[in-house]
Amino acid sequence: MVGQRAINRICYQFTIETVQLCRSDGDLIEAVVFEVVVRLKTRQRKVTRDLVGMEDRIAAINGLLDIQSGGVRVIGIYGMGGIGKSTLAKIIYNQLCPRFGKNCSFLDGVRETAKTKGLVKLQEQLLSDISNSRVARNIDNIDYGINMIRETICNKKVLVVLDDVDEGNQIEYLIGIDSLYSGTRILVTTRDKSVSKIRGLKYEIVPYEMEVLSDKDSLQLFSRHAFDADFPPDKLYDTSKDIISTTGGLPSALQAIGSLLFLQKEEKIWQEMLEKLRKTPSSDVLGKLRITYDALEMDQRQIFLDIACFFIDKDKTNPVFAWKDSGFSPEYAMDVLINRCTIKVLDENKFWMHDQFRDLGRAIANQERSGCGLRDDIIAN
Repeated sequence: MVGQRAINRICYQFTIETVQLCRSDGDLIEAVVFEVVVRLKTRQRKVTRDLVGMEDRIAAINGLLDIQSGGVRVIGIYGMGGIGKSTLAKIIYNQLCPRFGKNCSFLDGVRETAKTKGLVKLQEQLLSDISNSRVARNIDNIDYGINMIRETICNKKVLVVLDDVDEGNQIEYLIGIDSLYSGTRILVTTRDKSVSKIRGLKYEIVPYEMEVLSDKDSLQLFSRHAFDADFPPDKLYDTSKDIISTTGGLPSALQAIGSLLFLQKEEKIWQEMLEKLRKTPSSDVLGKLRITYDALEMDQRQIFLDIACFFIDKDKTNPVFAWKDSGFSPEYAMDVLINRCTIKVLDENKFWMHDQFRDLGRAIANQERSGCGLRDDIIAN
């Protein structure tokens, strides 16, 4: 729960005018509660509204975390890309944030950030999230960063999510191996279960395997994107079941293919899609997602590649101007890409793309040696 000290700080920050507007103690309490909720919500992560088959998984992770107990719990959620690990971690994080107040941090895309910006950048974000201190700006090497993290989190219980880890040293350099305070909870998502084997780590990383969706849940998720309903219409029921059988219960593929077929009513189009999917090996996830790329128009493809190569987690303003200068129709193209579940534009105006589509876009760019369409001077901005 939010500590009394935190509430006192919020009350102190209220202006005299605000207090005077409150006609009773009840009004003042309501105003304080509202302010607390607003501040906590700034740490909440955005989660898709199409949550299917998550109840049992949420219950399992909450059981492993056992938030009411003492000690330290570190849970490793592992599974293939596109299976929903990050979504599950965000749900749990959103549920638990109010219990930890400001002492929580969600580090997105550890693998990609470590590769492109370095682990120091992640250390800075973690310290900034939890300590809200200027010390986060003064880290110039990994060793100094881990020392500062030890000093910051060794005397408080914290909630940390390390999303998409691919090396054990990322865990070690971000949370340490022996410095966590009783009550701390750590979630790690990864495609590789072996990253949890860290020499000298004081805490056991308890594994939780994400499995693909059941046939029932797959049909429901697909139907929401293809029909905006929980079930297919009778005439497309059998074809829908055949299509989901080719996706292997992978949520990212179900969403993408369902979105591609949205509003398509001709059965021959559905049959053509089914044949394409059947020709792609069951293990080739990117091959199945490429079908959605192949259905795009030329400028939509180029914008998709540009985002995959350069603009994930970047503000969309400059790219949009550049695409317009290149003769594209970026607003329409982005609308198509959003509707087909290949990208999102977040509240802060930044592009987001699932890592499966990111990998697909970069693989296509390498194959075509396109260099991904925009001029270097635009990318630099």
